Amino acid sequence: MFDVDYIRPDNLEETLDFLNTKGAESKILAGGTDIMIDLRSGTLNTRYLIDVSRLDELKKIEICDGKLCIGAAVTIAELLESEITHFAVKNQQPVTLQQFLALKSLDDCGRFIHEELPVRFAAGPQQSSE
Repeated sequence: MFDVDYIRPDNLEETLDFLNTKGAESKILAGGTDIMIDLRSGTLNTRYLIDVSRLDELKKIEICDGKLCIGAAVTIAELLESEITHFAVKNQQPVTLQQFLALKSLDDCGRFIHEELPVRFAAGPQQSSE
């Protein structure tokens, strides 16, 4: 049905090596919704699908140099469940789940994750009024 090879590398180094040799013939599969639609409709023209959704190096949520660092393959659900995210938000200017979910687009989500959360975290703990 599909003339595409599915590749699931074990680590980021293996992924980069594969892309260095066959990147022009490859598409990266992370969440897969758009790619799977294109594949089923016959509009995806690629030889290889490289699944990076399970690479540990891209699934990290951690504090880097005082900022909240979120890996490229972290899902929104993982971000919301992360103890590090809860700590960063709880100890700064809290953001409610409703505020987060009210973001209207992926661009808004990305802007919030990459710009607003790190600024809130870097600003230091807020003073408690209790």
